[in-house]
Amino acid sequence: MKASLVTTALLALSATAYAQAAAPPPAPAAAAAAGIVRRGVTFGFGVGAGSVRSDFRRARAASLSLRLGAAVTPHAVLVAELATSAGATASGDVVAHRLVGAQVIGFPTRRLYLGGGIGRQTLAISTPEFDYESDAQLGVIFTAGFEVVQVRNFGLSLELHGYRASFGGSPFVSSSLGAAFTWF
Repeated sequence: MKASLVTTALLALSATAYAQAAAPPPAPAAAAAAGIVRRGVTFGFGVGAGSVRSDFRRARAASLSLRLGAAVTPHAVLVAELATSAGATASGDVVAHRLVGAQVIGFPTRRLYLGGGIGRQTLAISTPEFDYESDAQLGVIFTAGFEVVQVRNFGLSLELHGYRASFGGSPFVSSSLGAAFTWF
């Protein structure tokens, strides 16, 4: 009786060990679902096209932004940002917007992100008659994006970027749609 209990226990242990050793590897789809790993230092840049506009000028514009920051959690990133947009109005005036700011970007899903922050913004207008540059004003930053490509520490996104401030009592908005390249 004792021998049969020992034999049964040994068979059960070896069957369990065999089943664990023979477990199939995880499916490739499960490994791919892990996506990008957001941790540590992050940096990136974005390029786009959009507009800069206020009550007194409107221009189609090209934009460029640079970001440096850190992943606070896998779903939240704190970044410092430098950005500029510049373009020409229909009459040939040049309008430029510059920003130095900070924002928090959150990832509510694996690919979608939303961000907001504040920054010091300036507006410059150059016409044949005069050149104007505003004092720096505090304004808001808005970002929404979708990571189209994700690898372990890189994301390529389609991104909507917007800035709003008030210059001389006149509201000012700069917006662009473009591509963002981010490394973690």
